[in-house]
Amino acid sequence: ILWGVESYINAARRVIVAKVDGDDIRLEEFQRELQRFRRQAENMLGDNFNPAEWDKPEIKQKALDEIINDKVLGQLVDDARLRVPDALVARQIREIAAFHDDKGEFSRALYDQRVSALGYSQAGFEHQMRADIAKSQLRNGVAASEFVTREEAQRIAAL
Repeated sequence: ILWGVESYINAARRVIVAKVDGDDIRLEEFQRELQRFRRQAENMLGDNFNPAEWDKPEIKQKALDEIINDKVLGQLVDDARLRVPDALVARQIREIAAFHDDKGEFSRALYDQRVSALGYSQAGFEHQMRADIAKSQLRNGVAASEFVTREEAQRIAAL
C-alpha cells in the first residue's frame, strides 16, 4: 500500500502543467501558487470572498498565466542582472500598510503574523519582495524607454 501511495504522490510531482523557456511548472507548484493567490484574495476581500469562484477554470487559468508571466519576468531580471539592495527591500516592507499598528507605525508582530498567514517564512517573503521589486524596476524601465520612429514622429506632427 505504501509503495502505491508513494508512486501516486511521485507521479503527481512529475505532472507538468506548463513550460517556460525550458523551465517546468509542475502541478504541485501550480497548486501551491493557486492556494497562495486564494489566501491573498481571502485576506483582501474578507467577507466578500466567494470560495465557489476558485473552482472555475477561468480563475485557474489566470493563476497559471500569473505564474508563467512571473517566470518570464524572473528570467528577464536574471538576464539583465538586476539586483535590489537590502535597504530598499527593508524600506518597502516597512511601507506596507498591512504591517502597521494602530499608531501607523511598522509592527514586527503584525509583520510576522501576516507573513505567516500568507504562507511564507520571513526569509521567503523578503526573497519574494526582492524579486517583485526587481520585476517592477524592469517593467518601469521598459515603460520609460519609449522610442518613436521617424515616420511615426512625422505622422504625429502632421496630426
